[in-house]
Amino acid sequence: MQSGRLNLDDTYKLRDKDKIKGSGSLINKPQGYELTYRQLLEYMGKQSDNTAYNVCREKLGDTKIHRIISQIGMNNTNFDENLTTPEDTGLFFQKLWRGKILNQENSDEMLKFLTDTRYENWLAAGVPANIRVAHKYGRETNVVNDAGIVFSSSPYVAVIMSKDVIEKEADKYLPILSKIIYEN
Repeated sequence: MQSGRLNLDDTYKLRDKDKIKGSGSLINKPQGYELTYRQLLEYMGKQSDNTAYNVCREKLGDTKIHRIISQIGMNNTNFDENLTTPEDTGLFFQKLWRGKILNQENSDEMLKFLTDTRYENWLAAGVPANIRVAHKYGRETNVVNDAGIVFSSSPYVAVIMSKDVIEKEADKYLPILSKIIYEN
């Protein structure tokens, strides 16, 4: 990353205990599979890979993650409970985009990892295909969320979060909401 805190080109050997069910393909890789921290971040962005998340979380440590969340100003985010708000999520993307969390070079790389992901059926589906969308999709039972930056001629941060929803209905309406936001 920056300031020598984490070298993204350092390698990591995957362990079976790192693997978490859910999103992503790293769970199918053998123990000892070697990849860089940069590749782990790319797996997290492109595939929402839970195993990559687990490795990076362990590497950074919860204390450091809590400190970063606080420094960003995400005062309504509870990392331990996996809870956040649209305001905090929007703040995160705004600061990432502006180079206020990482330097601009690293921010741009992170945004690249969040572009053309495996999950383009929600926020990105509501804008023309030629418009770049860097976003993070998330889903749990009765929860469907997508948030990110739409790089239109007037770029903007969009956050669409739901809870207590019928997931098939959310899957239908999130792209419609995204289109309404884009057109207005």
